[in-house]
Amino acid sequence: MDYQIDFVDVGNDMESPIINHTSSTFRGDTVEALHAISEGDSNWIRYAHTYESSYGLDDILLLALLFVATPLVLFFTLRPIARKITDLSQVARAYADGKLDERSLLSAPVPLEELASDLHGMAMALQRKIQEQQVMTHAISHELKTPLTRLRMANDLALRENTPGSARAYLEESDEDLTMLEKIMAETLTLSRLSFQGEPLALTAIALLDVIKEVTDECPTQGRALEVDVPLDSTVLATRDAVKRVFSNLLVNAIRYSKHRIRISTQVQGNQSLTTIEDDGAGINFEDREKVFMPFGRAEKGRSRITGDTGMGLAIAALLVQKCNGRIWVDDSPIGGARFYVSLPVPPAE
Repeated sequence: MDYQIDFVDVGNDMESPIINHTSSTFRGDTVEALHAISEGDSNWIRYAHTYESSYGLDDILLLALLFVATPLVLFFTLRPIARKITDLSQVARAYADGKLDERSLLSAPVPLEELASDLHGMAMALQRKIQEQQVMTHAISHELKTPLTRLRMANDLALRENTPGSARAYLEESDEDLTMLEKIMAETLTLSRLSFQGEPLALTAIALLDVIKEVTDECPTQGRALEVDVPLDSTVLATRDAVKRVFSNLLVNAIRYSKHRIRISTQVQGNQSLTTIEDDGAGINFEDREKVFMPFGRAEKGRSRITGDTGMGLAIAALLVQKCNGRIWVDDSPIGGARFYVSLPVPPAE
């Protein structure tokens, strides 16, 4: 510490008998005090006291070690936590894709381990529920097949008899109902099998025009004018069975609800192939556009069970498109009805 006492001439501006002043630097602090000798005297006594801070080599090394060690400690402490969170995020995405056998095997602090254990327990519970639902769906189908077959046989035998006209009309309606029930059962089983299919589809390059031609050849348009505008070289990354089922369901849907026209067109947008199937029917209300892709979901306007729709076709189409990494949605058509969009990835360029 350094003390200084001397006299300074402050002039006539200083009125206070004592003035304190402190200045600080990296090396230390200096405190000054000015004290008047007598009133009216411009010479004052100055007291100065300096507190010096000295930093040795040990202090500098300690600070350097602190600046280097702190980030390293934080890195090695937080790295396992970050890796576990990333791994859990990947597992959660796998669960969303239906891969409920995925597990997070990385070690982590206790709270994250408890979170991982809870996620795994949730996946196991979902697996049990899915298995129960599958067993129940197949059991219901099996149990219904026998009485439906008996009813079908009895109905066919009755139709072959010389029955009165009114009774025959009831039997024919009953036959249509039995056909509808059989279709509902078959499509329910198909949807159940696709929903709980664990393995992903083996996607390959599919010539889109060939599949659409095959679909249009197999589906009678019932007098509707069908326009097809699909480029010859259009390809999508999917499976042939899935693409055929999707466009078959959409075309049957368009034929069922159209008045005079159906139009199918395809264009490539970046790495996606966008195909639209539209009709000039009643269309679908905005509030019903999500519902039509759900099992047994039907729009209220012009689309009902009277048309022969089981309510499963669009749900199956939506699920197949999703499994091919695509999207499906519906909007209004310029020709008056509904326009269904199917976006599927195109094969990567070689």
